[in-house]
Amino acid sequence: MKKHLKSESGLTLIEVLITLVIMSIVSGVIYSIFVTGLKLYQKIGIEAQLRDDADYVATMILNEMYNNPPNYITDYETSTSKGIELVRFKPKNVDGYLVEDSNEVEQDLLIYFESDHFYSERIQRVMEDGVEKIISLEKNQISSESSKFTNIDVDGRPQSSSITYACTKEGLAGKCEHGRITLNIVIEDDNDRLSNLLKTKPLLLESSFGF
Repeated sequence: MKKHLKSESGLTLIEVLITLVIMSIVSGVIYSIFVTGLKLYQKIGIEAQLRDDADYVATMILNEMYNNPPNYITDYETSTSKGIELVRFKPKNVDGYLVEDSNEVEQDLLIYFESDHFYSERIQRVMEDGVEKIISLEKNQISSESSKFTNIDVDGRPQSSSITYACTKEGLAGKCEHGRITLNIVIEDDNDRLSNLLKTKPLLLESSFGF
């Protein structure tokens, strides 16, 4: 005669609750690690994009300067903009030969920061009724679609995007023929859809080069 053993033992309510609590804790930890890793990955991507955008703006400004080498550089400043002015003279011809530069301006190029954007602008200066006026011939905005220029504090001092120069050699009439140009670019992400947790600090790019 066979005997059948029956066991009516099982999980108690306390054991079920403990199991659920442990699972919820483990799941929360795993989710937190996943979300943190995802946000860190996205932040790294944003910072890399900011560097690329800053390099792009700097490259565009350098190309403008190298494609339009000046005879001298001077300051350019208005109530809303500040930057530099690059002046190049027309070459002088003598019996069909180029011998030197004349005093006649061939090209006048402005590179300046205004209203949260860099601009390059070709201009012509004319005199009307004894007053010098500027005629804009071509104006181009130098910026990035995914980033915007901003301000930043460095050691308690506010820093903003700018382009300036320091003269090392002056020519005739005190014009700066050689010196060093300093370019500061303060840039941040321009995607308002990102949460505050994904926001990155503005990037400050400082570069200088001779002319």
